[in-house]
Amino acid sequence: MITTRHGRSAPAPAWRLRLAEPRDEALLLRWRNDPAARQASHQQDLVDAAVHMQWFARALRDPERQIFIAELDGQPVAMARLEREPGGHQLSWFVDEAARGRGVGRRLLAEVLAATPGAIRAEIKSDNAASRRLAASVGLIAAGECHGICLVVRP
Repeated sequence: MITTRHGRSAPAPAWRLRLAEPRDEALLLRWRNDPAARQASHQQDLVDAAVHMQWFARALRDPERQIFIAELDGQPVAMARLEREPGGHQLSWFVDEAARGRGVGRRLLAEVLAATPGAIRAEIKSDNAASRRLAASVGLIAAGECHGICLVVRP
C-alpha cells in the first residue's frame, strides 16, 4: 500500500518483469524509434518496420540475447536487453516517456543485474546524464570515456 497526497491508502502498482514475446514487436519498434531512444543510440536513424520484424524474430530465438519487459499494472513501461559477449553481458535499456522519473528504470536495472551473474557493461553517450545517473544508482561504475561514449561496468 502507498499513501496518497490526500492521506488515503492506495494499492501500490503491480510490478512485473517478463521476457519479451512475439506480441511485443510493435511496442519495441515504437520504443526504438522514440526520439529520446534514437538520440541516445549509436544508430539514430528511424528503424524500418520490416527490418525490425526480422531483427526481433532473430532476437527472440537467440539464446545469447534476452529482452525483458517491465510492466506496471499490466502496462509495458520499460525494457532491458542483455546480450552475452565474451566475459559477460552487454546491457541496454529504455524507459517509456510516461514512466520516466518514477523509479521504473532503477527497479528494472536492479532486478536484471541481480538475476545476471558475471561482468556487465553498457555504453552510454557522454551527454546522457539521466542514463549515467541511473547506471550509477544501480552500482555500475564508470570505466572510461572515448569519442563521446562513457563505458559503465560491473566487473
